[in-house]
Amino acid sequence: DEEDYAGDTYFPVLGLSFRPRQGTAVMWPNSVDGKEDPRVLHAGRAPTLGVKYGVNCFFNVNKMRHMMPDLKEYGLNESMECEVRKLGRQNSDEKLVAYQLCASPKLMAVKAFLSDEEVDHFMTLLEASTSSTAVSSETGPFCGGTQTLRVVQFEETQLVKAIEARLEATGGLPLSHLAPLRIVRTASDRGLCNRGCGPKSVYICLSEQDEVFFYRLGLRLKLRKGDALLWPNVHWRDEDPIEDLRTVRVHLPAGPSDAHRAIGIDAFFHDHDIRRQRQLHTFQESRVPGESAEAETTECAVLKLQR
Repeated sequence: DEEDYAGDTYFPVLGLSFRPRQGTAVMWPNSVDGKEDPRVLHAGRAPTLGVKYGVNCFFNVNKMRHMMPDLKEYGLNESMECEVRKLGRQNSDEKLVAYQLCASPKLMAVKAFLSDEEVDHFMTLLEASTSSTAVSSETGPFCGGTQTLRVVQFEETQLVKAIEARLEATGGLPLSHLAPLRIVRTASDRGLCNRGCGPKSVYICLSEQDEVFFYRLGLRLKLRKGDALLWPNVHWRDEDPIEDLRTVRVHLPAGPSDAHRAIGIDAFFHDHDIRRQRQLHTFQESRVPGESAEAETTECAVLKLQR
């Protein structure tokens, strides 16, 4: 906002302050002769009017963009459709079968990975959570992105523990590398669909139906309640890991509003022991907005003092 004189980027050592205006940029070096330069320590201060959005860009000494370049993007009409529930034969013994839909990258589908009762269990966890009212905005730059509705704690229930073990067996990676499951509202905008930060991702449909579009593979996968997809986020080339951007996806909503976007579970396998790492950290419990007027006043006072 041109009327807002706050919201600046402040360099206290240099005595410089830059007020943000749309389209402008500030650039600086972080090191001198290979050593960190403390003179460029800075703070992004809050505006008094509206919300400030910006982009942070960092150049690294080492090569960081280990990813596949120049990938084709397919349109909906030129992509192949597949209904996961119709794959293979009907299994009377209820044995889970992983179907390989693509050889490279190795995209897998498992129909009825969760039973109806197990899906209902996760939806009950969501409904019982105070954070399930999650903050869903139909405006703003990220309104079409993945929205985390609830984080399911490790082994939160016996059924959750059993599902985590099932994911370990199906995903082929250690349970210790499996991050907490996330109940999410799926992303409808390209580039805003969370794919985690590890070598393998899993998505499980909790809605009656969902359609997942891998637009760089030309695949439209139709899921029903309980169906799962597994895919790699890393491609190994010449013994070096490269981010595999062929497996980026988007979910096709049944209508224009959030109510038409599917609900599902995001499961991410990390490349390290995430469970042990989490045990070493302690987190302060989040306060529910509007919990008490006294708490609200105290928090605001602290924020004013910090400014």
